[in-house]
Amino acid sequence: MNLSIVEQKKKIRKDVNNIKKSFTSVELKEKSKNIFNLINSISEIKSAKYILSYWSLDDEVFTHKWNCEQIASGKKLLLPSIKNNELEIRYFEREDKLISVEPFGIKESTSKIFEELSNID
Repeated sequence: MNLSIVEQKKKIRKDVNNIKKSFTSVELKEKSKNIFNLINSISEIKSAKYILSYWSLDDEVFTHKWNCEQIASGKKLLLPSIKNNELEIRYFEREDKLISVEPFGIKESTSKIFEELSNID
């Protein structure tokens, strides 16, 4: 069977969503903890000043705690934001400066735009 690229992407997305749905929230948080233990062991992460991350949805690798830990450790954390179909990179300061954006309910930062993209570690 020859599937078009679009059909292949749809199938992969469906397969990934099915896998994600198979995990309980406890399992997902445990797997996320293991992932971030590995990430924290990377020398580039240890020395990074500016980190681009994301604020996870309920069925994704749980980034909330790790993001806040990076801020607490003195790093500058950045999150993507979409405005008028354009990607913006914004500082993340704290959770109460996030807004939920439709259609997926993704939380985006309302903090200052980060424009020195070449500084992202």
